[in-house]
This record gives sequence, structure tokens and C-alpha cells, in this order.
Amino acid sequence: MNFKTNSCYREKEKNLAVATLLGGNSILVVGKAGIGVSALLKFVCIELESKNLKLLKVAPGSIKQILVSLALQLLLYTEDDKFPTSPRLQREVSEKLEFQTSVIVIDEANRLSIAVRSWLEELHENGQLFLLGAKPALARDIFLKLPRMELKPLDYEFIRKIISETAEELQIELTPADVATLQERCGGNPMLARRVVREYQIGLKPNALDHTEWINGTPFLIAALICLTMIRFIGRGIGDTNLYIFGGMLAVVGSLVRLFMFSLPKGSKKLGE
Repeated sequence: MNFKTNSCYREKEKNLAVATLLGGNSILVVGKAGIGVSALLKFVCIELESKNLKLLKVAPGSIKQILVSLALQLLLYTEDDKFPTSPRLQREVSEKLEFQTSVIVIDEANRLSIAVRSWLEELHENGQLFLLGAKPALARDIFLKLPRMELKPLDYEFIRKIISETAEELQIELTPADVATLQERCGGNPMLARRVVREYQIGLKPNALDHTEWINGTPFLIAALICLTMIRFIGRGIGDTNLYIFGGMLAVVGSLVRLFMFSLPKGSKKLGE
């Protein structure tokens, strides 16, 4: 089922992306699965189109598929025409782009092949503007050169709104307690927020959470070990044998706990991780 996404919950990021492109710079929007990269690109495009900036929207594909899509949007050919070879089409598209101001928009850019990314990198060096969306990608070729905006999990306030809006679309009633329970399973991920409402509607009650947005306790454990070591030195400095031995025993116990925690099997990766 397709859910409506008429509300933009990332106004700050949207305005920054729009200002960046209107200022003559490209931008790469990255984020984990379901975090809202595609939705943000959609709202950025709507804003740019309202300002009469030409957008060339391209889906990931082979170099020939992307060239054909751009050639059609640039009115170089029609669908009834016979398209030339890829090298010739690439030259024609590149030349056409040089004489106009436009933004090439590609979502899921991490799926692009090396050949496509190399060509896009050449276009970027010649001044072409890009609005790319991707999952966290390797810092290479065009991904390394574009200004990078990384999307963080949404605030719980927005997640609650998404849950409520999705429930309204599905025509189901949720109590505040239901909303709070569903919210805990989302970890700030808007796609998960919509999915858990759908699961609630059909009666599914997953035992595990899908997100892994937890606080990393390693720094606290290391700080505790340092404090325990300090107790040993204090005991030794004041000549208190009992304190020295007690501090040493606690330090050993803390080290064993740390080793035990890191030896636990890692959970399987979940959507939203």
C-alpha cells in the first residue's frame, strides 16, 4: 500500500538543499534505508520547480538508459527516433547540458555503475548541477566531490505525527498508549513508522525491534574502568591495602564484563539499521 507523504518533516534540510542548488552548487543527500531521502528529494524538487529551475529526473540504470532518458527530456530525440550509439549520445547530451542551467536529479545513486558515475563526475567538473540521493556510499568519484547532507532520525514528535496520519489513512483508531508503543519500535525512521501501523492493523506483533538507534555504552564502561583503576592508585598512595585490593578486584570484574559484552553474538541487521 502506498502512503501519502504530503507533509515535509525536514524543513530545515529542504531549505538548505534548495538554497544550495539555487546558489549554483550540487548536493548529495544520504541516509539509511527508510530514513526519508526519497521524500526529501521530492519536496526539494517541488520547491525548485516552483522557482522555474529545470529538473532532469533520472532513474538508476545502465549508461545507455540514462543517456536516453536525458536525451528525451532535453528534446534531442523523441521516443519514435532511432537513438545513436552511447558514445555519440553521450557527446550530444553533454553539449546540450553546457548551454542551459538545469539540475540532474537521481535517487538511489548508490546503484549507479562506475561508468555512469565517471561520466557524471565529468559533467560535474564542467559545472553541471546535481541533486543525488543515496544510502551511505563510499567516499569515491562523484560521491567524494559533492557536498554531503546526512539525514538523522526524525524527532519523536514527527514520528508520532506520521503514525497518527498513517492510522487516519488506514481508518483505524490508536490511543496515545498505542502511539507511544509503536513509536518505540521505529527509532526515528519514518518508513518504519508507517509500517508498524500497518502491522498493527493486521494484528502482527513482532517480538524484536527493527531499529538499532541505541546509546553506545562503551565510553561509560571505559570511564568506569578508569575510575576503578584510580581507586587502586589511591589505595596504594595512602597505604590502604584493603582499598588497593578492592579496587583491583573491581577492575578485574569490570574488564571481564567488557570482554563478555564484546563477545556476545551480534544481532541480525534490521531495516532502519
